[in-house]
Order: sequence, then C-alpha cells, then structure tokens
Amino acid sequence: DWGNRQIEGRENKRYLGVTKYPEGAVQKIPNTLRGVDPAVSPDGTRVAYFEYTDGTLNLTTIGLDGSDKQHLTSFDDGTWLQTVDWSPDGEKLVFAIMKEFQQNLYIINKDGSDIKPIMVDEWEELDAHWSKDGKIYFSADPGGIFNIFSYDPATERFVQLTNVISAATTPQITAEGNLIYTHYTAHGWKVYGLAKDEFMNAPADAHFKTDFNIDEVRDLLA
Repeated sequence: DWGNRQIEGRENKRYLGVTKYPEGAVQKIPNTLRGVDPAVSPDGTRVAYFEYTDGTLNLTTIGLDGSDKQHLTSFDDGTWLQTVDWSPDGEKLVFAIMKEFQQNLYIINKDGSDIKPIMVDEWEELDAHWSKDGKIYFSADPGGIFNIFSYDPATERFVQLTNVISAATTPQITAEGNLIYTHYTAHGWKVYGLAKDEFMNAPADAHFKTDFNIDEVRDLLA
C-alpha cells in the first residue's frame, strides 16, 4: 500500500545459472574503464571507443590486449561524443561531436591528427557508419524528421536514402549494399530493411553546410 493507492509489484527475474557463453569465450579488454560504444578496426587489432570522465567523453583507441592506449581527443568541458566508426582502410575515424548546442560529424586520423568536420550546421547529425563502399551513412533531421543520408568523402556529395514520416536512425549497410536501420513506428522502435534499389537517392547537398570557417571550428574545439 502507498497512501490510498495499491501498487502491484513485479517479481524480479531470477538468474537460472545457465552459461550463455562457453567459459573463456568472453574476456575484458584491460585498461578500458568507463569505456562505451566500441568499434573494432578493419584489421581486428584495435578498438576505438569513448572514455567517460567527469561528464566528458573523449575518443580513445587501444589494442585488443589493452596495450598502446591513445587518447585522440582531450576535451574537459562536458563535450559529448556519439558513435564512432573506422574508415574501410583503418586510417581514419568518423564520429559525432556535440558541443555548444551543435552536433556535427567529424573525421580524424587514427593518430588523432587533422580533425575536421564534414559539416557545420544547425541540424543534428548522428549514428555515423563508414561502409566498405567508402561512403559514410548517417541520420540527420534537416527537415525536422530524422532520415538516413549518405556522404561520399571522395566527391563530397550528400544523398538522402529514406523519406519516413517518423524517424530513421542507426544505419548499417549489408555486404549486398542494402540498408538496415531503426525506424520509429506507432508500436515503438523497430528494425527495418530497405533494398538498395529502393533507396530514395535524392540529392541532398543543399541540406548540409560545408563552407564553414575552419579557424572558427578550431576555436570551438579548443
């Protein structure tokens, strides 16, 4: 009883003692305390992830054995990072930086040098996925609704792939080139698939501001 109301509790699920993985199949990567959102390099030797310290996230890479830990960013002001992924050749990483009420996508070399934004605008860009086809797939809301877009670093062109009326996020491209994403529906979030020959493929360069002042960006990051 709680005041004049009755609340029916729910019994906690009990651990059944069933081993989900064979003993020794799962191992902790040493030296990764407070690490989140890992992404393994294409050659399988390193992990990129975000390290949380005092309300701030920083991009970090480390060997699978916990050796050669490198901090690629050094924010200390509450900067927030989101979803990192490796380029197909393993030389660069893409991720989102949320800072000063802006969230844009950035590319950085694997050694932490030459960090540059893809765009600097008022939209939210997130969930970056660097596919084996060389393109970066991401979610953004330039029309007020999150949809899936692609960006080709070689041509610097943007393309809109979906045109949903609710929200489309977390894009992944299959080996066949089809799209897997999360779609918000009347029944909650669901995983959807979209065949590559059904992509909207609408030019989207006008949605994203790429003529930014790099000196202003550096001042912002500093």
